[in-house]
Amino acid sequence: MIAGRRPFGGNNIAAIFRAITQDTPASPDQGNPFIPKALSDMVLKCLAKHPEHRYQTGRQLADAIIGILPSLQNAAQKVKTPHKDATHRKPLLLVGVFSALIILGGFVYWFSSPSETSAPSPLSPNYSNSTANTPRDISAVERQPSVQQATLNISSEPEGAKVFVDNVIKGKTPVKVPIPEGKYELRLSLPGYFEWEAQVDISGETPLRIPMRPLE
Repeated sequence: MIAGRRPFGGNNIAAIFRAITQDTPASPDQGNPFIPKALSDMVLKCLAKHPEHRYQTGRQLADAIIGILPSLQNAAQKVKTPHKDATHRKPLLLVGVFSALIILGGFVYWFSSPSETSAPSPLSPNYSNSTANTPRDISAVERQPSVQQATLNISSEPEGAKVFVDNVIKGKTPVKVPIPEGKYELRLSLPGYFEWEAQVDISGETPLRIPMRPLE
């Protein structure tokens, strides 16, 4: 906008992307003496390829803008002075310089007014104590589906086998185990016998009688 041309160009999208990532843009004041060098340097610094070469904070950029405002005002005064050899540049320069003044002035206003920009919006919710005294919706809790309970009624032959449900011991056979409905890994262990293990689907009252096989 300031120089009246794009900083990067190319015949196709690939060429433009390559220029953006690899080429150094021409200085905006090249071929246009009305653009202050300070403004040109600031633009090039904003377009630097390496992040450490750019302005590191908005405050740094705002300070730089404030520092070049006098040179921008001088450039605007020069535009008003007729120059026979640069008549064709005046309309473009007027648009570029004054557009830059408007944009840069907006940056200065934004970064130089922290108290206004940091003030909380009246429409922004305050969550600091929003849940401290809010009553719980008991009805919503009550509407949640309850887990159905079941009973695993298990016995073995012979009796006295340890019963494990999901690797947690629940007693020795015969035993009734209250448990929520669902699928579980069930295991029986008795000295002198092979361990019995299976996945069972438990619902309601589930009776199981397990014949234990002796070791041979």
